[in-house]
Amino acid sequence: MITKINYMYILLVLILVFPITIIRRQFYFITLVAAIFIIAVNLKYKFNNNLNSQIKLLLNFLIIIFSVYALFLTIIIDTSLIFFTINKVITLLFFITLLKLLSHKFSNKLLKYIEHFIFFVALFSIIFYFFNIDGFRLKPIFDITMKQENLLRYNERRLSWFYEHKIQFATTCLIGLQLLLLNTCCRYKYKILKVGIFILAIYLSNSKLSLVLALFMVLFNSSKYIIKYLKNKRLNASIKVVLVCLLLISIGLLPIFLVSIYSHINASRNLSTLGSRTIIWRLVVDEVRNNPLGIIKAYGYYMSDGIRSFTTAHNFFLNEFLETGVIGGVICLFINIIPLFLIRYSRYKLIIFEIIFIAQFDYLISGMFAYVYYTLLAILIIDSHYHRKCILRQNKTLCSEM
Repeated sequence: MITKINYMYILLVLILVFPITIIRRQFYFITLVAAIFIIAVNLKYKFNNNLNSQIKLLLNFLIIIFSVYALFLTIIIDTSLIFFTINKVITLLFFITLLKLLSHKFSNKLLKYIEHFIFFVALFSIIFYFFNIDGFRLKPIFDITMKQENLLRYNERRLSWFYEHKIQFATTCLIGLQLLLLNTCCRYKYKILKVGIFILAIYLSNSKLSLVLALFMVLFNSSKYIIKYLKNKRLNASIKVVLVCLLLISIGLLPIFLVSIYSHINASRNLSTLGSRTIIWRLVVDEVRNNPLGIIKAYGYYMSDGIRSFTTAHNFFLNEFLETGVIGGVICLFINIIPLFLIRYSRYKLIIFEIIFIAQFDYLISGMFAYVYYTLLAILIIDSHYHRKCILRQNKTLCSEM
């Protein structure tokens, strides 16, 4: 039997998809696929009870409210931007539908498949890079982004794969790296090879923030493994000395690397303003004051400080305040914070914290990457509950043995 909430999803999705079927423009093909998926799942399945019901119902309620509000706001302010709002709303409905559909039996396997898939994406993107291909575009028609185009436009090469921006590709590789480091079944020689591929792909994307985070992650995990081996009494003393030297060298080289990264970025961007981001954020705050209901679409909307013009807030939450106003921004803030309380495994929570942290400095959670992010978020929420249950069972077993 279909619940009332299922009917609400189906009705809302049909209302959103209807304009797409009449006039096909300015939308991602994945949006239509996601819409069909949402309708199919809600027709067939009932909501499961594998999550905290109160928090989950609150999340459902907020997503429905945000969807209706954003749609109503777009109709009032600028109906020509309805497709942009549809893309955004269906992404959130897709996320909450995945939470209903997934179970822990498949979530852990899905994480491994995602890590493998991202690895091959990184590998092939590196191969294409050496053939002077930096990325691909699917809108409005399939096209290839060549080396010369990025050099002329940005004065640098940047890998982006099928994404709109380099930061989205770099963050995807960062997710793959995190999942790889969590994989205890992968052999060390394969893990080292994969880590190298991920680091190289992030480096070629030219995203300095992602590269620094990736190197910190690798150094932290390597340190844990080295300390673990040093505690092994059977380990040869000479091997222990080599491991300690490697650890000290790595720690010593890190400040040198950070200084070189700082010098490189500071040569092309003003780091005192975080690459003009603090200027952009002040402009966005002023814009929100002047337009408390929002402007619907930030990309392509230019703000100026009298010297330069900027588009988008270069900050995920500020961008939402700019697009859907104060009310929409607050609701969006809660929608993205509540899932953190549903993740019970700290290492999974760290992955989401990293993505949200990066999103505060660029136009990250949008377009195709939004589907990647919310899919990962749903899987991590479900799998973290499975991890917690396993830990509780282990603790009960230990207590009974004592």
